[in-house]
Amino acid sequence: MKPYHQVPIQDCGEPLIAIPLEEFAAVIPHPYAMLGAPYGDRSPYCVRSGVLVALRQAQQILQQSCPGWRIQLFDAYRPVAVQQFMVEYTFADLVRQRGLTDAELSAADRDRLLAQVFEFWAPPNLDPAAPPPHSTGAAVDVTLVDASGAVIDMGSPIDEVSVRSHPDHFATAPDPTA
Repeated sequence: MKPYHQVPIQDCGEPLIAIPLEEFAAVIPHPYAMLGAPYGDRSPYCVRSGVLVALRQAQQILQQSCPGWRIQLFDAYRPVAVQQFMVEYTFADLVRQRGLTDAELSAADRDRLLAQVFEFWAPPNLDPAAPPPHSTGAAVDVTLVDASGAVIDMGSPIDEVSVRSHPDHFATAPDPTA
């Protein structure tokens, strides 16, 4: 069970609004849209209005500590169809990385790879009581850029499917470079 499943979901009524990209650094073109993810007519850079308030506050605090640094937006709103697309894309990528084809996978291999995918990606779910967080407009993936616009190394790339992407990996790993 994902940690967010332990929190009751109730629509807060906040509108889903576009993030003013001029206020932040942003990965453009959007990485998932470039892969063909089906966003339809909604921008991937949308969030609930309260999330935008929090992003603005976080950037202000960041700039007080590190003048010129900015939050770089990687991903925000994902309709469930995009969540499904990215789960399938990530699964296919893991199959490719292992030099296999989908037809060569045993049921056990398929289950193991899907478990790895779902360790990092929320399952697509149309149930309003248990949606993927990004499909609510209440989640955003970010990194940081310095005053020159260079991306700050946060330890692992966004969307890396490995233990290095666990939230506490670098705090608890015996070798922080591993």
